[in-house]
Amino acid sequence: MVKTTKEEEVELLSPASSDDFTVEGDLGKKEPPSPEASEEVAEDDDEEEDGLESVTLLNVQRTSEVDYQKRQDVCACLKTRSCAVMLGVLILLSILGVQFRLYFLFYENLSGEKARPHVALQTACQKMVGVEEDGLFVFKGIPYGEPPVGPLRWQPTVTKQKSNETCRNETVYADTFQVSCPTIQDGNIVGDEDCLYLNVWTPEFHPEHPLPVIVWILERPSLPQLLQYQLDTVDGNHHKAFFKAARPQRKVTSHSLVTSNATAVHVTFSYRQNVFGFLALGILSDEFAEQYSCNYGLHDQLAALRWVQDNIADFGGDPGRVTLVGEGQAASHALCLLTSPMSGGLFQAVWLADVEHRRYRPLLNSSAENIGVLNSTGCRNASCLRQLTARQLLQAVPRRDHSFWFPSKEQKCSLSKWKTAQQVIHNDLLPESPWWTLLGDENATDRNISFALGMTGGCDVTMNMDMNDTMLINLLRSVVGDHEAEAVSLYRRHDDANTSTPANDVCVSMATDLRYACPFVDLSEYLDISTGGPISNRYISSSNQCQGDSIWTSFFEEEPPNPKSLTLYQLLSAFARTGAFPEGLLASDNQTERSKDSVVSPKMDYRDEECTFWRENLL
Repeated sequence: MVKTTKEEEVELLSPASSDDFTVEGDLGKKEPPSPEASEEVAEDDDEEEDGLESVTLLNVQRTSEVDYQKRQDVCACLKTRSCAVMLGVLILLSILGVQFRLYFLFYENLSGEKARPHVALQTACQKMVGVEEDGLFVFKGIPYGEPPVGPLRWQPTVTKQKSNETCRNETVYADTFQVSCPTIQDGNIVGDEDCLYLNVWTPEFHPEHPLPVIVWILERPSLPQLLQYQLDTVDGNHHKAFFKAARPQRKVTSHSLVTSNATAVHVTFSYRQNVFGFLALGILSDEFAEQYSCNYGLHDQLAALRWVQDNIADFGGDPGRVTLVGEGQAASHALCLLTSPMSGGLFQAVWLADVEHRRYRPLLNSSAENIGVLNSTGCRNASCLRQLTARQLLQAVPRRDHSFWFPSKEQKCSLSKWKTAQQVIHNDLLPESPWWTLLGDENATDRNISFALGMTGGCDVTMNMDMNDTMLINLLRSVVGDHEAEAVSLYRRHDDANTSTPANDVCVSMATDLRYACPFVDLSEYLDISTGGPISNRYISSSNQCQGDSIWTSFFEEEPPNPKSLTLYQLLSAFARTGAFPEGLLASDNQTERSKDSVVSPKMDYRDEECTFWRENLL
């Protein structure tokens, strides 16, 4: 690994020109400037060395010998109004150009930022070029699968082939995040189907002891790209800084917490989602002798984990200590991988946060439910479907019937226990619901895997109406029958004698329990059964404030990092190293008052009474 120094000359050698590959920066070699151009070249050198945006200036050539006739022409021109106006505009633009040049020099010098240096890594099969950021070596956009386009759309992941010729000649430039897979985000269609890329953050290529590896399955795989955009802007508004004497202090970067506690290699990756990742249809199943379709997104996740096993040692990581992290809808992916017969040996620890109960459908049922998607496209065969654009496919999905394909952070107060899962039950990848696998098979997780369970959600459950007691009773009657009064009494039991919890708050508490707390309790019990012992690595993050409540945002988007963020990072860091939470770090759940930034260790009977009620009475 070689890092950039500003003083060194660097040239990126293509594989065809040399077998020796070193990258020491992103500045190219320059020829000595000619005397005539020394003034201009010096200015250009400043621009490149400072890593500044290119600013076009009006250059005025000065000559010592000017033809007399041209002087006469200029004098004649100056006597006309149009020529004088034009000359005035040119002078004004020249002055503004110089001002902008000086501003950007001042702006960047105050920030102290330079062009991000490149680093080179020679792996067993290829050469990789990444960047150094905040003391970490970052490799962005490493391909782990062939683009799932054309005939590869709705096919299991085709991994990159590693022939001897490819291994000898391929160089991967991994200094830019690649686009995420197509989805609908904030009402807009974003992404591209050529999206099977992963990103690696590592503090050291050759540590004394290989570092543990943390693989993030993100609910929104585009988060790293969005985060990088936020970090590369000044509060999102470059133009505001022009009117300030100094650049505002930069936000805490995505790596500041990791850099200060650089004890693991982090990996994120994009995977196929929604109609591209989990579409089950009879006309797609007919292409396979085993009547296979669906779960392409899970195949992508398995392919990314296999890439980690094959390559992470080159980045300083230990393939024998891989922790899989999933939160929210991504936790359901991690849960499926945990119980899948095809994932053995790919990870040794699992961190699950905000697991929700999901209804997993068999292949035939899911195929029947997706007929509406097929009818919306107007196609009648797989060939026609593959000719449609990504936008056409996403627009054809009936959103009301397939909301489970498009995760939303804001959830209305719905009193329902089971949500539809993206994943489909079929063949060896997912032979049955992972919940039933854990409950019914004592050897389901007999892989010497460590578990961590967390609950960080709750603040995104909201009311979309002003509910009174009559409305609450009517809603409860539709979901628990004649037990509505018992439910209200259970949730208002701890109120003061002179007050009553508003119906809105009662409904939100019930929905939060059904969506987060009760699955947390149930999964603890199921893992107790399948592992033969209580799960001690459990935590609850306070949910009385909604900002920075997820694991990912707690680690990478806090400014400044609050105590909760630091606690969560310490928990994850220790868990990745040892498979256990450190003692004394979590607060007690028995505290009457908690800080909004607290992370507590729940009692073994946490929400037991409420969840028992829902388990026995929910229709």
